[in-house]
Amino acid sequence: MKYLFIIATAVFFGNDAVAQKIEFNYKGHAEGGIVNGAYHTNAYLQTSHGFTKKGWFAGIGAGVDYYRFRTIPVFAEVRKELGKGTNRAFALAGTGIDVAWPTLEQKEERLNDWWQQSEPSSIKHGFFCKAGAGVIFNANKKTFFTL
Repeated sequence: MKYLFIIATAVFFGNDAVAQKIEFNYKGHAEGGIVNGAYHTNAYLQTSHGFTKKGWFAGIGAGVDYYRFRTIPVFAEVRKELGKGTNRAFALAGTGIDVAWPTLEQKEERLNDWWQQSEPSSIKHGFFCKAGAGVIFNANKKTFFTL
């Protein structure tokens, strides 16, 4: 809340001294992987972009997810890096919407579950959330690998 007040003061009153007290750094994350479960094994790609301050990252992101149906997750994300040095732990949480973007085949697919639907499957937008923890491996000053 304190930072929101400082930013609002700087914007509305043009006080450069107040704006200089806040030092946020831009950071972008790109991630991808394989998703496996009750349906097909498939891939996902996501990217999030935002700002960091004192080990915290806050930003927005989007991606493409091909697990069962093709969707586009659009989300807000928060990360916290724990520790200092070249290798450190992190935790993350994100939430948003999962926009349905089915292929023509997926639109026409009949769901073969225990009740055998007779109509083509209906694919709607949904809720998206993610949470995780891992380790950051420092490749160099600007590129990091996470696990």
